[in-house]
Amino acid sequence: MDEESLEVAIQTYSAQLQQVELALGAGLDPSQQSDLIQLQEDLKQLIELTESSLVSVKKSKLLATLDTNAASSSPVGLPERDAKPDSSAQDEEYAAFKEAIAELGTDANPSADNNEASSRRDEETDDKNESKYSEGEEESDREEEEELSGMKVKAPYYSSWGTLEYHNAMIVGTEDLEDGSAGVRVLYLYPTHKSLKPCPFFLDDKCRFKENCRFSHGQVVSVEELQPFQEPNLSALEVGSACLAKHSDGIWYTAKITDIDSGYYTVKFDSLLLKEAVVEGDSVIPPLRSEDGASSAESDEDSVDDSGYAKG
Repeated sequence: MDEESLEVAIQTYSAQLQQVELALGAGLDPSQQSDLIQLQEDLKQLIELTESSLVSVKKSKLLATLDTNAASSSPVGLPERDAKPDSSAQDEEYAAFKEAIAELGTDANPSADNNEASSRRDEETDDKNESKYSEGEEESDREEEEELSGMKVKAPYYSSWGTLEYHNAMIVGTEDLEDGSAGVRVLYLYPTHKSLKPCPFFLDDKCRFKENCRFSHGQVVSVEELQPFQEPNLSALEVGSACLAKHSDGIWYTAKITDIDSGYYTVKFDSLLLKEAVVEGDSVIPPLRSEDGASSAESDEDSVDDSGYAKG
């Protein structure tokens, strides 16, 4: 490389070094800082090597100028044998100096290769940074999903006749809505229809029926529509109270309490198809709404065809 090219290379490396030092001062993650520190050291070495090459080129030019001047100013009339001792000494000194220059050149020659290696290293560093940023986003999403999964909330539910209700539910994952806004997938804790009963294989990702499953794989609802979870108030239940009771099929039906004994509730379901049953405290809750009196006597066929899903 000539003198001008070396000077341009030094300026380029110095500008890159300044950018790296500015990035280090921006307070990045430790993983990103280690890559930038390595790049900083590499650039400093490249600058030193290029400067050495520049000095070598300047020395070579100076020597060439000295040789030209010496040849032009040499006395023509002096005997050849008188000039030999001085000439021999100069030749030896010049040869030694040339040898030293050659050694410097050998050390500096890798600078071109180092330039290419540095460029490749810069590209690899950028790729690594982009990859780490992408991985960081994915990890952040996973952490957010893990944090929300299992959380109990009150989620919106639209009945088959269009009534908006809020039912206690559990978040099982995060999922964007069709408009791109943040959403979560919920499973309702007190399913009043078979279509809302959670599929026992869904959470293990082993359901063979996918979207054709008769049971619920959860509903996607907007995060903004969620409300705080509300524990059922069993203290308000007494003999004669209307309630929702869990049947042996896992569905919660409207019923009336006929007896309470030591934490056990005898309930008579509103549906004539269901027999009277005795259930524990965790299988009976107050009505989800005041009009629940006659809403749950639908057949299984009606339940399967129920189109009452939460929005999303």
